[in-house]
Amino acid sequence: MSRVTKEDRKQRLKNRTKRGVDERGQTGLGRKSVLDLSKANGKVVKFGINVERGQTKTIDILPFIITQNWYKNLRSKSGSLTGLEVGDWDYKLEVPVHGDVGDSHDMFICLQQAFGKPCCLCDELYAEWDKEKGEQDKAKINSLMTSWRCFYNVYDYDGKSGGIELGFNIAYKNFEEMLQDAVDSDPDGLVTFWDLEDGRSIQYKTKEKKFDKNTYHEAHSITFLEREKYGEDILEKTHSLDAMLIIPTPDDVARAHYGLDEEETQQPQEERASEPRQINRSRPGGAGGGGEQKAQEQIKEETPAGECPAGGTFGKDCNQLKACESCDEDLFKSCAQAAEEAVPVETPADPETQKEEEPAAKAPPVRRRRSI
Repeated sequence: MSRVTKEDRKQRLKNRTKRGVDERGQTGLGRKSVLDLSKANGKVVKFGINVERGQTKTIDILPFIITQNWYKNLRSKSGSLTGLEVGDWDYKLEVPVHGDVGDSHDMFICLQQAFGKPCCLCDELYAEWDKEKGEQDKAKINSLMTSWRCFYNVYDYDGKSGGIELGFNIAYKNFEEMLQDAVDSDPDGLVTFWDLEDGRSIQYKTKEKKFDKNTYHEAHSITFLEREKYGEDILEKTHSLDAMLIIPTPDDVARAHYGLDEEETQQPQEERASEPRQINRSRPGGAGGGGEQKAQEQIKEETPAGECPAGGTFGKDCNQLKACESCDEDLFKSCAQAAEEAVPVETPADPETQKEEEPAAKAPPVRRRRSI
């Protein structure tokens, strides 16, 4: 296997940055958050893009090391795959999200738009879109549509934490889209703002917007500033955003949406979609009940350690089979871990051997980081 160097990883992420610029505006095809914060790298300090009127904010967006094999198959908003492997870097986690799902108002990533897998919510949405305009239920359509969200590792120069903050659940259109526009229009060409050595700080303002009764902020007037270099040791402090992403099965989403128990999720989706949605919190096997746990325990008992209950190769066919969607959570994690351990991760080249000449300082002056 050829050696993967730091420059290879930087080039792959640079290609992804360019693709994000070129494809901006394009769209491809039971939780309050789609991230498991318990898997964060230490304490979580949430960052919001809001800025007071007339003020500016200056931040650095830092990359994280990809740890999950499925990440290369994750689709971007444009519909293209990230194409990034374990050990590569990315500067954002960009995912489609269904919100306000079911009686518990859960939040799930959209399996269809993210991975091309079945999604009962999208099935209902498309069925509604197929109706004549006058017969469409606009409220239902709005409730079923996805919102593309982005998560970042952020160093906020005005922040109180003095460390890396988690840019949390930021709408793509409110920040990332404007960031890509700024990258594309910068006179210096494609700005690799995320690069540890040659990156740039991001300075921006925000506009206050309103939708229904909600108020939110949208970034604008983005400029790039010279900044000090980061050492690669900063990657030990950034959050592995891919490892934090909660990936449900289609049945998980169906149970939350329809309030179903384990047996009812076996019913064809087209039959469920035609039935009135009923939620029963008290049902023992319903959403949040014990039906799923009982079935998962049965799979555990019948499946020896290190074997795939669907007949696949343990640690090799992980997330490649249809049966993986309903696999026991602990068994799936063990299989995924075995798959990850089987993938060699090359050690990045010694930065001292690839040290480039430091570019001459430009106006505006370099932004100075606090010690983190």
